[in-house]
Amino acid sequence: GRWLGGRPPYGYLIADLGPHSNPSKAASGARLHQLAPDPLTAPVVLRIYDLYLSGAGYKQIATVLTHEGIPCPSAHDRIRNSHRSGHAWAMSAVRTILGNPRYLGYHVSGRTKKADILLDPDAPALGHVTRQQWQERAEWVTASVQTYEAIVDEMTWRQVAALIAANARTKA
Repeated sequence: GRWLGGRPPYGYLIADLGPHSNPSKAASGARLHQLAPDPLTAPVVLRIYDLYLSGAGYKQIATVLTHEGIPCPSAHDRIRNSHRSGHAWAMSAVRTILGNPRYLGYHVSGRTKKADILLDPDAPALGHVTRQQWQERAEWVTASVQTYEAIVDEMTWRQVAALIAANARTKA
């Protein structure tokens, strides 16, 4: 259930769990961390799910949150997002929140993998670039037990996931 690093998902903050369990790491000041619901942004995550279930789309949800003056993810955490403008909610931020299984309280790994892509398939000697690519959902590894407090209940998350899948099929 420990958070090993990186930016926490919107709606969560990194909570201190105390000294590291490894005595040598604890002696050097290392501490354990875990995700905990952020009292300011966790209710916004719930609201996004509720709005989507009531029929609002990504753009409409982003517009409502922006007009109500609710800081978008990059505005909420300016220190970690100084490279973003933070002036308004984006449809992509809403879509990312709705599709993130971490809001169920389970640690999920393997959502992306590194892939080496040739710069020119006809001239392999030119080299390659390494990119992160999304894995198929079947390739994701989800913890078998909840590792931190959920923001969204299982039924709501599954309803939203089914709606997203149905909407994706109708637009293809």
